Amino acid sequence: ADQREIAAMSGRTATVAALLAALLLARCPACSSTVSSPGAPPAREHESYFEGWGEGYDADDGPRAALANAAQIAAGVDRTPVEDDIDALDPPAAKLEVREVRWEDEEATRSKLGRAEFPDGDGDGFRSVYPLTPTPGVDDIATPITTEEWFRRPRVPPTPVRRRGGLSDSPSGTLGWDPSARAALEAELRRLQFPASCDDAAVLAVPLEMCPLGCRVHIFLQRALIASVTLGRTLVPLPPWDAGLDHLFQPVTNCSLRPGRPGATEGARRELGEAMEALTDLFILSGAPHEKLAPLEASYRGDKKNPARAVDSWLAGLRELMREQHASEQFLGDEHWNKNSPRWKRAAATLAPYTVGRASGKDDGDAAEANDIIVCSNGRCDNAATARGACVRPEGCPGVGLNNDQFPDVLWRIMRNPVGGDAPGFWLSNQPEGVPAPIEYSPTPEDAARIIEAFDDQRASVAGEVQAMLRDDDEEEPGRGLLPLPGYPYPRAVSVPELPPRIMVFPPGSFADGCNDWPSACQPHFALHAMLTSWILTRPLAAVAGFITPATFRNLDRIAHPVVTLQVRRSDKMGEDPFYNIHKGYRDLATYVRALDDAATATGKCFKTVFLMTDAKHAVLELRRMHAAGNLTVCGEKPALVFSDAIAADKEYSAPVFVDSLVGRRGNESAVEAVRRERLFAAELWVAAKFSDYVVGDASSNVFMLLLEAVAARKRIADIPRLVSWAPGEEHHDHVARCPRHDPVTHRCYWMSSIGASLQEGWHSVLLANPWVNGESRAVRYAMREGPEGVERLLGKRTERER
Repeated sequence: ADQREIAAMSGRTATVAALLAALLLARCPACSSTVSSPGAPPAREHESYFEGWGEGYDADDGPRAALANAAQIAAGVDRTPVEDDIDALDPPAAKLEVREVRWEDEEATRSKLGRAEFPDGDGDGFRSVYPLTPTPGVDDIATPITTEEWFRRPRVPPTPVRRRGGLSDSPSGTLGWDPSARAALEAELRRLQFPASCDDAAVLAVPLEMCPLGCRVHIFLQRALIASVTLGRTLVPLPPWDAGLDHLFQPVTNCSLRPGRPGATEGARRELGEAMEALTDLFILSGAPHEKLAPLEASYRGDKKNPARAVDSWLAGLRELMREQHASEQFLGDEHWNKNSPRWKRAAATLAPYTVGRASGKDDGDAAEANDIIVCSNGRCDNAATARGACVRPEGCPGVGLNNDQFPDVLWRIMRNPVGGDAPGFWLSNQPEGVPAPIEYSPTPEDAARIIEAFDDQRASVAGEVQAMLRDDDEEEPGRGLLPLPGYPYPRAVSVPELPPRIMVFPPGSFADGCNDWPSACQPHFALHAMLTSWILTRPLAAVAGFITPATFRNLDRIAHPVVTLQVRRSDKMGEDPFYNIHKGYRDLATYVRALDDAATATGKCFKTVFLMTDAKHAVLELRRMHAAGNLTVCGEKPALVFSDAIAADKEYSAPVFVDSLVGRRGNESAVEAVRRERLFAAELWVAAKFSDYVVGDASSNVFMLLLEAVAARKRIADIPRLVSWAPGEEHHDHVARCPRHDPVTHRCYWMSSIGASLQEGWHSVLLANPWVNGESRAVRYAMREGPEGVERLLGKRTERER
């Protein structure tokens, strides 16, 4: 087949087209591994984003106050860490009883799970097309383990990663960015989020999800904000779910849908704010926003000709839902319900049309309307792209939907060449000499056969699409291209494509394989996440900045680089943690400490400071005892241990308290305490974002991902962690071994790169969508559904049969 530029064939809306764009790499029988010219700008600190946006955008001087506090901390202090007196610490018996699972116990459970007989019909999780054996011509150490590598596999293996210091820098071909790209992103955010007139702005109104802070920030940024930017709209938090960020960070917009607030919308759209006020008690009494709004949208769409009947049906269903959620019987009783129903119905009749778009008196949808608001039916704004008149960008909104959940084309164009001319916003690390050129591919009949084989249950439909694409008679989208597979040698420099590559979807219609371990199209997505996350975290309110002192954080004035943040999430984590659900306990802290030392070896960074971030008082106590006893070392030396004295002195929490900070915040004691704890948490995130060079933790937690994104933002590199074989104290070969199905029972691996590392039980992704990578193992799938008690029952039955 003729050589063609990848731009001519990628970006199809059909699933197989997306696959082909991701799988067909130029066959290069004599690729050279020699690289000489790094693509990154000179290593400098570009952290002006910590200064905030200033007057007209920020509510107070919190960002500069935080920087001033940090500067005072760092000025002329004794760097000798303050040592804990081990005898003065609480005895171990005083800590909360928490079951920790040692490495030996992990192995015993895995052995039993490997012999367990799972119930019929409990399959191996998501169907996967990953290889189970090494690819011919690629050695065991570098076995491809991602879908993209499997289909694009070149004739040469990736460059082996040295065991010692091999992860000190990102692999060749990794996407990075210039400060000008971030500046272009923030300029577009300012334009959209701070309009000159809120009344004239096209608004996307989003309910903030009622979940812990990491979840709340990620859903707001990675789904709602990306959707609003794609459509050219101003994203405004929707009452009564609009109180999730404003007590921690600087404003995300100057507009409001609450009557009487600064920036409140007036005129015809004022009715929406008044309707939400009337529905507030009904909405915040129980349940999440999507449980109230999505059914209203569905009822209205299904019965537009009779809106009153649609609202009646929705209100009746909502009453039943609230009963299931054990809402107050006094609230749900006939007397209260019947008295308030007419008011609720009028308000719901006002709200419902906003969920489908174009909610003004006119219904022709031809002209821009003064009442242009779309109300999201959940925190992700899943209904936004299909709402009537959703796109308000003069240039249009090509590819609205799933593609733009990754990286909006409009942002990529703005950021790729932010200052005009030849100044690039994005670059690729360690490129060979020469003029960069697009990646080319040469599709063959064997390629087509492999695609068809991969979709074994859909061969008939896929085969025709593949053959049509090979004939080049499918619709084309010029400019959509590929990025190189990081770590693989290329014979020449590769250019950054004009449009962002798209993530492969397997099986069709899902993110079942996730986005992890070097897939090139995941890097733009991760880069955008990093910049958006740091935009939020580095703009604290003054009330948060006030916590950034040595009085709050022990040893904060003793910080010395390199700094590693050790994230240990516990409390309510058990429900969503595969490890806990399998082993009925948390990883023991000694495993985390060994992981720190291994990360230091792999990156060549002997961390001088460990910044401990945890929600568990008992974890602070135990790690302090380990540190004081000399059992917490890195490269044989004891680092400074920085931690929150407020957490150490606080009471032990076994459940989150965030909800009290979201619903109303009426000044009661629980709400005041919840706000205090969240502000302390936001201060911890700021310290980590400002000082961390690396992060070690658990990537099943949103907090770990926030920290990873913050480190990526400082280093301006989208170095997505890769999966490597690891065990505490294990003697490795000269090179780091990758682990495709390393542990076939639970898919355990160490997720590692030059910016962070995570202990993995079941593999996770940088995507907020489906987190499972390389399929979800049967054991993990069963444990997440049945919980630790279910696993215990399963293994107990096996033990009885063995006896």
